[in-house]
Amino acid sequence: LTNVICLPIILWAIQVSTSKTALGVYFLYVGIYFTVYFLRDRALNIAFLRLVAKWSFVCLLVPPLLMLMFYGADLGKVSSTLFSLQDRIDNTWPGPFRTVAEIFPAGVVFGCGLGCFSYPMDYTALADYNLPLDNFYMSTLIMMGMPFILFIAMQFLMVRHARDPVKLSLMTMFNFYSITIQCYGP
Repeated sequence: LTNVICLPIILWAIQVSTSKTALGVYFLYVGIYFTVYFLRDRALNIAFLRLVAKWSFVCLLVPPLLMLMFYGADLGKVSSTLFSLQDRIDNTWPGPFRTVAEIFPAGVVFGCGLGCFSYPMDYTALADYNLPLDNFYMSTLIMMGMPFILFIAMQFLMVRHARDPVKLSLMTMFNFYSITIQCYGP
């Protein structure tokens, strides 16, 4: 009852903040919440949440696929609302990888270290190179390097062993949320 009472308050707070990603995740959460509520059977709930959590990892492929398909295209001609997406495809997402490749080529494989291409970079001599890389997984990949892909693969594989509905729900929502949010901040 408390959750249902709080849903309109949460919706209002998100709308005031104008965060489209948070609004999308809110509706995803409401859908998951009510599906689990009406299923009632714990085994069905866990099976459903595992399935949704596994499929949420598809979100991690969205930015690389968009870069491959639409890099250099002019999505602004299709709709002016796609200008922000075009900027992400052409500049925000690939930019840090180009910069690391120029400054520290091994960093593309091994990472450039914690804090590079997130807010701590603004306090270093490399502040002019900082780009607003607004994707958690891409930010972490640039900082940790290719070994981070193993972490993601293990996380995906371990979903089948998870039994906690809260952890499965949070994993799903985080994968959706982190597409356009860096999640590193002061």
